[in-house]
Amino acid sequence: MKTKRTSQSIALSAVIGLLALGAHAAPQAPSTGSVQVGKSPVKVFILAGQSNMDGQGAISGGKGSLEFVVKDPATAARYKHLVDKDGKWIVRDDVWCSYGDKGNLTVGGYATGGIGPELGIGLELGNYLDNQVLLVKVAVGGTSLAGPWRPPSSGGTTGWLYSNVVFGVKEQLQNLKVDFPGYDGKGYEIAGFCWHQGWNDGCNSGTAAEYEKNMVNFIKDVRKDLGLTNLPFVIGGSGFGGWDQKNTRRLSIMDAQKKAAEREEFKGNVLYVETRPFFRPKEVSPHAFGYHWNGNGETYYLIGEGMGKAMVELLGGPKAPANAVNPRPQKEKKRSSTRKAPVAVVKLPELTLDLGNKVTMKLLKIPAGKFKMGPSGHQREVTISKPFYMGQYEVTAEQFERFVKETGADWRKSEVSKRSDHPADRVCWDLAQEFCKWMSKKTGRTVTLPTEAQWEYACRAGSTTAYCFGDDADDLPDYAHFDMDGWDGSAKQSPQFAPVGSFLPNQWGLYDMHGNMNECCQDYSGDYSPTDTLDPKGPEKGGRRIMRGGSWSRGADDARSDARGTVRPGICGPREGLRVVVAE
Repeated sequence: MKTKRTSQSIALSAVIGLLALGAHAAPQAPSTGSVQVGKSPVKVFILAGQSNMDGQGAISGGKGSLEFVVKDPATAARYKHLVDKDGKWIVRDDVWCSYGDKGNLTVGGYATGGIGPELGIGLELGNYLDNQVLLVKVAVGGTSLAGPWRPPSSGGTTGWLYSNVVFGVKEQLQNLKVDFPGYDGKGYEIAGFCWHQGWNDGCNSGTAAEYEKNMVNFIKDVRKDLGLTNLPFVIGGSGFGGWDQKNTRRLSIMDAQKKAAEREEFKGNVLYVETRPFFRPKEVSPHAFGYHWNGNGETYYLIGEGMGKAMVELLGGPKAPANAVNPRPQKEKKRSSTRKAPVAVVKLPELTLDLGNKVTMKLLKIPAGKFKMGPSGHQREVTISKPFYMGQYEVTAEQFERFVKETGADWRKSEVSKRSDHPADRVCWDLAQEFCKWMSKKTGRTVTLPTEAQWEYACRAGSTTAYCFGDDADDLPDYAHFDMDGWDGSAKQSPQFAPVGSFLPNQWGLYDMHGNMNECCQDYSGDYSPTDTLDPKGPEKGGRRIMRGGSWSRGADDARSDARGTVRPGICGPREGLRVVVAE
């Protein structure tokens, strides 16, 4: 086993960003050594997957960046090997990398967002092997093992990325001397395969269910097509969310990866690396996107290091550390298979409006009153001086169709909205205003969008907690259709939003105030005046309008009673819907 080498470092220059899709766009071209430092044959390792293998780990910046952990006294000793004696990023001329750019392994240059697992993998392999190491990355964001990576043995159409990784690697090796002038021409061998992927398969219960089968077939087919029967294979777990991850589809992907690696037929040549310990929450990370490991550079390095150690074990080196187990095991929360109605649902007076052609709309009379508006710590008491009627449900596709047929309005609804009881989607604020005007003329009542204050007052229904039912987001699935870390595209009722009234109502009998569709409000976005506490209507002007309630594609935080969203008046997206109010 050899010791670590360093060479003259390069200047740190990285484009820090998070891209969900697309291929590699390197921030700089790492230097290519003119001499092959390691022995021949060159040991080639394939690194494949989606955007998390591409890499979104921040190099510079605040907490969670690689620069931060190298300088932070609490972690500097742990990561001192990433810099040379002058404090500059190391450059490994005994480890080459091919991913857009071709050159010596260093910090940056081979990932869209800064670094990916290649850094940790390359350093571990370079430290163990006397041979020259070549890492060949093939990674494209937003891709699934059931789709673009689909192996031939799984049936259906073979994924184009599966074909690319097999034939693309062979092509790279044929051009080794061109791309790496220092190559001594004395041969190479494909020595291992590292896989880090799983996010997109976890967005759909159908693809999640077939993941283990696809993973096993992928390993077998890759080995067959490369002509390497027992090619060492390391699976980096899809551990986003850490030990607190509760989404069943996310957990099923991790379980499938682990089970695939533990199959008897793969004993001794396939290892699973548990990555949940490497997750860092948004509070100590560069970003809070809810994916891409929050852009945490330390996380990406640790994932690579763990995968590298596992590969070294498969190559006959020291055993990798045992996979960590949950240090805080939580008992699964038992949820009732049948929903129980809220304890106190107030029976409010009803108003039914006739929209013609046997289409009606039911509204409930919301009483006047006072409430604490806004998030905890920034609340102010607001008075709603007059009662008003509010739609018990979000405006449905059937109701909106009446408006479209009578006015000829240009409504480009989603193909998803095929049932009359689905909410109307792709309703921009301007179009919502036109609908209210039509309803007013049609019914002889004053129909408007709710003010933001009216909306939150009605959503809270007397509550002072994060949600109408309390503070525990674990109970939100009973009340809302929202994104529990990736919406389920195979859901029978709808691949996106749910039929109105599918979940429990709040205490005033209003449905879907949390989740399902973003609901348009009258107000311009911006802060309220501190003195604007009586029937407030928000700023007098602005460029964007307020949306409330979160949606099917947003998480629990965005579904809170106090959560605010904004939209430009002419934007008609798949999450935008509406609910109306009628003056008493």
